[in-house]
Order: sequence, then structure tokens, then C-alpha cells
Amino acid sequence: NGSLYYRFKRIEKFNSNYQIDSSLINIGNMKIFPNKLNKILIYIPEGTTDFAFSYFIGNFGILISLLLIISYFSFTYFLIKRYDKRKYYFSKKILGSFLTVFIIQESYNMLMNLGLVPIMGIPMPFLSYGGSNIVSFFIFYALTTKRISPISDKDNNNYKNNYHKVLVDKNS
Repeated sequence: NGSLYYRFKRIEKFNSNYQIDSSLINIGNMKIFPNKLNKILIYIPEGTTDFAFSYFIGNFGILISLLLIISYFSFTYFLIKRYDKRKYYFSKKILGSFLTVFIIQESYNMLMNLGLVPIMGIPMPFLSYGGSNIVSFFIFYALTTKRISPISDKDNNNYKNNYHKVLVDKNS
């Protein structure tokens, strides 16, 4: 089966590039339109985690993979525009750190699957299987979409009105 076969193959050919060879063969054999789901021609080791991009291309074809790439780049562009609009230092730091991690992991995973950089096991954001990866990216994304403002901003009218309503409700 897949996992056991991969382990024996890795021991047998210690100095070979079995993972990247499988990934490149899969990318080279992709079609314009998607195959049947999970009908990849060659076994991709760690296909749903480290090689999620190659696994996605093998399952869904060129057109949908281009849509995936466009969606990643448009999401990155959306985050950069959001970063430029931030006024406060703390919210810029949070968004900047998420943007840095997102761009590095996104680009490194794509380049790793194409054989242009060494394999390091960096997951694809929001696509790779793994609970901690997905949870951490959604927490990061939730922090970036939340409006974070300093304490001095609490002097605006909405805060005073809400605070007054709370005091009125407690007294009655």
C-alpha cells in the first residue's frame, strides 16, 4: 500500500529524490480538466501534507490549479492592501507577521513541489492536512480581520454610549 511502499522505497534508494521525482511526474502528467478524484497516476509521499500543491494539481487538473494559484495571490494582495490601511502599530505588527508567514509558506511550498528549493516539509496554508496548521492559520486570519485599536480610542461616542447603557441596565 502507499505508506509502507514509500518507506521501503526510501530505504532502498537513500540518496535518490523519490519524493520530488514523484511530485514532478505528477505535475508533468496533469491534464487540463480534472481526473476522477483520488485517481492520481503515481503515489505522492505525504500528498496531503507536504506535497499538497502537487496532490491538488494531480487531482484537479490545470484549470482548477490555476484558480487556486490566483486565489492565493489575490488573498495575498488583499492582505497587503489591508496592511497599508492599518493605522495602529499593534495591528500592523499582527497583520505583518501573518502576511510574512503566509507568503513564505505559500511560495516555499509551491517552489518545493516544483523542485526549485529543497524539501523542508513546510505546509501549504489552508490547504495542507493537519490540525495545528489549519487551526493556527484560522486564528491568525481571525486576528487580522478583527479591528484592533488602542485603549485611547475608547473615548469615542460608541464606547461612552455603550458604557452608559451598561450602567443604566445595572441600576434598574
